[in-house]
This record gives sequence, C-alpha cells and structure tokens, in this order.
Amino acid sequence: MPLYAFSLHNGHRLDDREATELLPDDEAAREEALQIIRDLKKNNVSTWKGWRVEVTDGDRQVWQIPFIGAE
Repeated sequence: MPLYAFSLHNGHRLDDREATELLPDDEAAREEALQIIRDLKKNNVSTWKGWRVEVTDGDRQVWQIPFIGAE
C-alpha cells in the first residue's frame, strides 16, 4: 500500500511529518484529504481562505485540494 503524505499550504508549505497514512489508492487519499478539510473547517470556514491540502506519494504529487469549495 502506498504511504501518502498530507501537508497544508497557504502560499507557504506547512509540513507535518506525522500526517502520513497508508491507503489503498489515490481516491482513498483524496477522501482522506477532504475529511481533513472538513474537520479543520468545522469552527471557522473563513480562517482557511487561501489554504489547500497537498497529497503526495513519495515525490509524486497526487492531489491539491483547496479548502474553499471542498466538501
């Protein structure tokens, strides 16, 4: 199973070495990224304007999902 890394960006990369997860495929990684966004947006959507989650598998960029508009 691939080891996906999830990082937050708002023009600058905020690495979180703990934000990795073994998942079966890219679509499962996308769903995990959307869940991260939903959890972080629960209290204040406007705080996350301009932010996105980047999902990578090693050196391969898999997804870039903006917070605004993600459901």
